[in-house]
Amino acid sequence: MAAAAGGGRRGRERGAELAEIEGLIAAGRVLSTRIVRTVINGRATYRMQLMCDGRPTRRHAVGQGRVSFDLGPSQIAVAVEHPGGSWSGWVQPLADAIRLDTMRLRRVQRHLDRQHRAGSPECFRTDGTHVTGRCRWQRSAAARQTAIVVAELHRRLAEHRKTLHGTLANQLLGHGTDIACERLEYVSWQKNFPRSVRDRAPGLLVELLRRKAES
Repeated sequence: MAAAAGGGRRGRERGAELAEIEGLIAAGRVLSTRIVRTVINGRATYRMQLMCDGRPTRRHAVGQGRVSFDLGPSQIAVAVEHPGGSWSGWVQPLADAIRLDTMRLRRVQRHLDRQHRAGSPECFRTDGTHVTGRCRWQRSAAARQTAIVVAELHRRLAEHRKTLHGTLANQLLGHGTDIACERLEYVSWQKNFPRSVRDRAPGLLVELLRRKAES
């Protein structure tokens, strides 16, 4: 296990977090705690979450105008109202940095598929498709390690996507909390644009905006 950071930016942040936690405990504002289990690189890690009384600290400014956006499977068009009553807008890709993560994930998945075909050829038909029913593939040590890498990349992809959506949501809320968006049919998008919806998760952005605007 790596030692906790003692100096530098990480050390200062860790010290500030510990001081804040000790202050909350001393003030009696901790209502409950829970242990969260997360698998990172095939190893289980545990973190403690504190449920505290009061409202969370607001780290981003909130605007007073109005915001309207049109969401697509891979792009978003935004229009914002300024204090003088004028409007401006822009179009940008939705979670564009995700493309780098998905390219690496696809390469590792192809590597795992080659290990599957080499280690258990009876699981595949002569035309290369997988047989119907339960797979009896006995994974080798190398294949198990590749599967761990695939799971870790999926976890990092989800966390990276959540960070990108959270940044965009905070940017929109900086213009105002009166936000308008058309009602969307996500099931139809999943059928017609499966990869874009899987990688960019437009519904997650709408849910984040709804939760942040309500709070």
